[in-house]
Formats: sequence, C-alpha cells, structure tokens
Amino acid sequence: MAQKGIDSTDNRSRAKAAVAIIAAVVFALLTLSAGVYELSRGGAILKGGAPALEEQAATLKNSVLSGMFGASGNPDVIIGREGWLYYAPTLDDYLGSGGLTDAELDTVARRLAEVRKYCAAHGAEFIFVCVPNKNTVYPDYMPAYLRSARCTDTNLSRLLPRLAGAGIEAPDLAGSMSQAECSSGSAVLYYKTDTHWNARGAAVCVDWLLDKLDVGGDRYAALTAANILMRGGDLYKLLYPAAEGIDSDVWFDVTPMYSYGEPPQSMMDMDIVTDNPAAEGRILVFRDSFGSALVPLLSERFGHARYLRGDAPYDFTKVLTEQPDTVILVLAERNLCRLLECGFNGVNI
Repeated sequence: MAQKGIDSTDNRSRAKAAVAIIAAVVFALLTLSAGVYELSRGGAILKGGAPALEEQAATLKNSVLSGMFGASGNPDVIIGREGWLYYAPTLDDYLGSGGLTDAELDTVARRLAEVRKYCAAHGAEFIFVCVPNKNTVYPDYMPAYLRSARCTDTNLSRLLPRLAGAGIEAPDLAGSMSQAECSSGSAVLYYKTDTHWNARGAAVCVDWLLDKLDVGGDRYAALTAANILMRGGDLYKLLYPAAEGIDSDVWFDVTPMYSYGEPPQSMMDMDIVTDNPAAEGRILVFRDSFGSALVPLLSERFGHARYLRGDAPYDFTKVLTEQPDTVILVLAERNLCRLLECGFNGVNI
C-alpha cells in the first residue's frame, strides 16, 4: 500500500510538471504569435540580410510588449492608438510640465525681435516657423491615460502672442492644420510611425508662407495629391530595428521646374541650394529636420533658395552673401528652449 501511495504521488508530480511544461510552451507560442501579429499588423517584413542578434531580440521583445500589453519597449517611443507612435521627449510639452517661464518666453521673443531687425536692416523679411509636435496636432491618438492629462497652455501657445506683440511673423500652424483637416476630411498631416510631418503637413505651412509673401500660383491644398507607400519611420525603427514597417505619404502632381546647385544625397543634407527660372524671389531657410519636407515644395515657388540645416549657432552672416528677400527660421516645438541661449552669428543680441 505504501508503494502504491508513492507511485500515486509521483504520478501527480509528473502530471503537474507536464502541465507546467505545456503551459510554458503555450505561453511561448502565444507570445511569439503576439509578436508576429503586431509586426504583420504594421505591414512589417524582416529586413534582408542578417540583422544583428540584438536587433532581432529587441524587435521580438518590443513586438510582444506592444502586441500583448500595448506597452513600449523603448523609452523614446510612446505607443498610441491605431498604430500611431509618438516621440516621448515631446511629453513635457503635451502635459505642460517643465515649461518655460514667462520671463524666458519674453527673452525668446526679444531675441527673435533682434533677428527680425537685423534681417530688415539688410532688406529681408523674417518669419519664424515653429512646427508643432505630432501630439499637439493629433492628441486623440495618444494613449487614453495621457489624453485626459493633456495641457493646452504650452510653450508654443504662450509664445505666439508674444511674437505677435514684438512684430514677428509666425504662423499658428496647429490652428492651420486643424482647419486643413476639417476642410479635407481625412487627410493625415503627420506620419503615423515617424516624428515628422508628411508632405501634406508641410504643404499647410508652405501655403501659409505663399499667402503671406503674396506669391502667385496655385496653393498645394488645391493640387491633386497621390498617396504613396514608404517604409516605417524613425519611431518604428526604434521599436522594431530588425523589421521594416509601412507608412504613407503623398506626392503632389507637379512637374519640377527647379534644379539643385549640387545634387544632394538626401533632403537631410546640411546645405542645399536650388534655382528655378520659372519663379521669382530669393529665400534663405535655417532649418532642422522638419525643413526637409519643405525643400521641394518651396523650391517650386522661389527663384533661388538656400536651406541650411543644423543646430545653433545660426550663421546669419549668410544674409549678407545670399541677399534674400525672406529669411525663414524653422524649429520644432520641442526645441523652443534652445532659443534662450543659441547663437545668431552676425546679430547683436
């Protein structure tokens, strides 16, 4: 009888072990399936070649976290609704935390006013373009626990009236984009998987500039735009480095009339020059990465354009050599704080 009791106990132990193994296998399969599903949901395919093992591991881990728990495995990426990804360093702007003080915003306005005076003294109009963060324009796709915490009293919303008071031309692009969405129905102005605006979003800014500078011709909002597919953006690559997702953009039905002074390797080149015999006017653009989408659109409408990319100091001595009619400074909303101390070579600040 004792031996029979021992055998019964052993059987129960083996059964429990088998159940545990089966549960572990099922969980592993579910986990793998969740990762595969999350990648396939974004239209992803594995990169060709042999991605590094750490890239493959990060891709699978982050796919599981996002697929099963809606969580991000990268501290720089926020996973939103319906496949939207957001850049985590914009969260302070979105929540209104860690904002600039009134005195600091006054300083920014004063410094840009000196830049405007410098440009005016050399025969050029100055325009400051602050590109809204994606979650400023599209808060509805942020995670639910963050949507309710959104603050509209941000650095940008508080700076714009100060700029107007200082005589500085600066579009309210967040407002313009909201109007563009309402008028077009479902037009998306930012990439779902990237930090940046797409060509349609950049066109909202360009149309404002064309109106402000009284440039003739059709506005981009009135042109036919074809949808095109592209690879997943910078945020997608941070999450899934061993995979390639799919995003979308638009291509305007325009026959390019401009040419490059020297063909760029990409729109992210530090110095791009274009000439267009079919247009008039000269512009000088100091830009960050958001300015890349502006290059082909603006170059179609101005006789000569020069685009200088990079962080401050901004070399405003180029105003003397380029002799532009208009100087444009393009900066992302999340980087407004840089204007507190950045250099403007040639400007007495």
